[in-house]
Amino acid sequence: VDHTKDIQEILKQCNIQSDDFNSGWKKVDATRGADYILEGNQKSNEKRLASKECLAVRELANPEIVPMPFVTESFRISLIVPVMEKDSQKTMNMLRSFAKNSIENSERIFLMLVFIYTPERPDKNNNNDFFKDVKQLALQISKKYKKKDKVKTSSHLLWYSLQTKGLTPSSIELMDLVTHKLDDKTIILLGSPDMEIRSDYFNRVRMNTILGKQVFCPIPFVEYHPAIIYGKKRPTASLSFNTSLGHFDTLNHHHLSFYKADYLLARSLIEFPIVKAESELGDKVASANKLPAEKEKLCSLFMHSKVHSLTAPEPSLRLRYEEIFCDQETMSELEIKSCFVRRMRSFGRRSQLAEMVMNSEQ
Repeated sequence: VDHTKDIQEILKQCNIQSDDFNSGWKKVDATRGADYILEGNQKSNEKRLASKECLAVRELANPEIVPMPFVTESFRISLIVPVMEKDSQKTMNMLRSFAKNSIENSERIFLMLVFIYTPERPDKNNNNDFFKDVKQLALQISKKYKKKDKVKTSSHLLWYSLQTKGLTPSSIELMDLVTHKLDDKTIILLGSPDMEIRSDYFNRVRMNTILGKQVFCPIPFVEYHPAIIYGKKRPTASLSFNTSLGHFDTLNHHHLSFYKADYLLARSLIEFPIVKAESELGDKVASANKLPAEKEKLCSLFMHSKVHSLTAPEPSLRLRYEEIFCDQETMSELEIKSCFVRRMRSFGRRSQLAEMVMNSEQ
């Protein structure tokens, strides 16, 4: 390769005559460009030769300032947790953990529990309420910390009772009903009763959720079946990040964080009416008219909008074990297939399952 043109240009910049050029080195870096070191001999006042060195860089492209969005770990989060009948005890454990790890540490997190009622248990806010114990605990925690924190008037947690017609609402239907109740400036984070309350996860959500730019779709680390991984031992209070105790469930799409404005924009791009009231929720008879399985995933909702969806394994999002049931009456063929795969993966590693089978045969 002829470097004469480059050498002449560098010598000119360094005020070295071509006749004085002695030697040179060139180093190419694929990410930086080409580095040049040129040496020349020049006559000094005493007519003695003096060595002069010239260093130059030819960059791959002209430097460009790339604007970056501003994010901090101080943004407020609204954690939305749907609660089914089977989740009552787990939700109570979660409330105690939330009080200890978030409220006491002055974390800027607001918790909203969405109690999902079925037609079989329609009683809300009375003595026959199935979620009565959970609501009482939430009320006790809210009153306890409101007395301690007299300066702040905002509540740390609230609940919303949602009456269904027999069909569990999709994540999109749930968000349609909940988002209009929340502030425009807060990060909306969809969670579950099985999740552990960890401040490092919430900080990751704040850094990866950017208004008008990005939504965060974390892949959770899910615990294997306790009877298989712990045996006769008692499960630990918190789940450790260890591949022998759990796995990243890539088919779990129940966790997502976004801003209200980004959701409403993406929601307007799909041809499905926005659910504005409980009465508009579908029943088992109208289940054929619901969204396709792929579009029910909240992350897929943002695919056609200008907002980027960041999907990545999140070690700090840890879920305790929950048995997976596959309802063939209400699920589509694609949902059933995905559900069976999730169920098979949820029990344990192949080596753990093989060991359990061998021990049972002995």
